[in-house]
Amino acid sequence: MTAFPEDIYPIDGYQHTEEFKTVVSDGYFNGKIYTRRARAFNLFAVALRYQAQPIANFNSLLDFFESMKGRDGQFTFFDFVGWSSSPVGRYWSKLYVGTHDGSTTTWDLPIKSSSSRTLYVNGVAKTSGVDYTFSAGTGIDGRDRVTGLSGTNGHIIELTATGRRAINASLGEDKLVLVNEDPGLASTGLLIVERRTT
Repeated sequence: MTAFPEDIYPIDGYQHTEEFKTVVSDGYFNGKIYTRRARAFNLFAVALRYQAQPIANFNSLLDFFESMKGRDGQFTFFDFVGWSSSPVGRYWSKLYVGTHDGSTTTWDLPIKSSSSRTLYVNGVAKTSGVDYTFSAGTGIDGRDRVTGLSGTNGHIIELTATGRRAINASLGEDKLVLVNEDPGLASTGLLIVERRTT
């Protein structure tokens, strides 16, 4: 997979969302409203904004957009919040890692540069060095990875940690708009949405 370019950084304070999906019935005569959770885990989206700067600074972003063909392409996105802080990133609670198939023991985590990690299998906390081995940055596109994590078919694996969240993503739109500012300067923005396959 390809990673989102990180040679230029978005404006601090950009917006990100976590979204569940709930199906809600119309109100019945008795006043009851029924709800049903349509998504077990929330999906992540982020609206990045880039301040006015020399147009040449956007070359890698333009090349990336072209390679993705708009919303068609898939890539790895690492959240920028806290990328330069110590510890790196921010706190994330109960991120979906995957659903165990009963045989897989190697898992790429939805995070990189992680610290203060707790992995859960079917809601039960697991211990690093006992239940699994942790490797920083050895997964796809530099994600953190664990090996030796066994489980039962159908059990959900979740992660709570501090770090830079990683998602399988696509662009949220088929267009990239460059706003021409002063001569030779431009600004832009992008919507990035999580694209989960499992």
